[in-house]
Amino acid sequence: EVLAYLKKQKTVHAKDSKDLSLFAKAHGVELEPADDPELMAYCFDPNQTEALSLTRRYGLTEWAEDDLQKQASASFELVNHFKESLVDKQKSVYEDIEKPLSKVLLDMEYAGIALDTNFLKDLSETLAKTLGELEESVREVAENPLLNVNSRDQLAELLFDKLELQAGKKTTTGKRSTAVSVLEQLRDKHPVVGQILEYRELAKLRSTYLEPLPKLVNPNTGRIHTTFSQTTAVTGRLASLNPNIQNIPVRTDIGRQIRKAFVADEGCQLLVADY
Repeated sequence: EVLAYLKKQKTVHAKDSKDLSLFAKAHGVELEPADDPELMAYCFDPNQTEALSLTRRYGLTEWAEDDLQKQASASFELVNHFKESLVDKQKSVYEDIEKPLSKVLLDMEYAGIALDTNFLKDLSETLAKTLGELEESVREVAENPLLNVNSRDQLAELLFDKLELQAGKKTTTGKRSTAVSVLEQLRDKHPVVGQILEYRELAKLRSTYLEPLPKLVNPNTGRIHTTFSQTTAVTGRLASLNPNIQNIPVRTDIGRQIRKAFVADEGCQLLVADY
């Protein structure tokens, strides 16, 4: 029903107009994203952008996800409302920056980005070996070959009982905290603290990026297709969603290694830009 409607249009004025245009493009229909009431609302007040809340706030036709006619009616009313409400700098930001940007992001999302999955697989295996070595080192200090490095209680027993390091704050359950902020204060007290911190960082990177990213490659395109959201962060910063490929750490060596897995096609280059 949605695709049949979109085929009759040249532009789309609607909530998530970029996403609708991307959906149409994926089905061979060229459709330009036009006015998006949530994007307009974002330029008016970045803290209030959700369509249902907006229709209630301004007493308009209430948004209904399962009713295409109501969606269209609510979008039309919201667009007209914000065309009158956006003035001066707000209007300029929307018309000159955010609205044109949505068309650029549409093309970026559709194109996707290539991923060297073999590189990630090799890196994951290397990290697994390093994690095993760190785990053994911690177990040797604990004199417990079965110690679980991911167990807060077992780490607390090692650090605060066996090694008698000064315990920091407690959790809401009354247990001794082994959070990163606590361990950082103890880093210089014993080498095992640094090993635990390194283990946690590498384990997180492996589970967050190295293992899931290859599974998120679209089998039809061989590329990862993230969604760039213009209305998630109140600061104006773009957000990368499903998956998030924007926050891969760059300050650590392993983070820089992960970034190398994102590659450009032959004859092309990747551009790093701060919007």
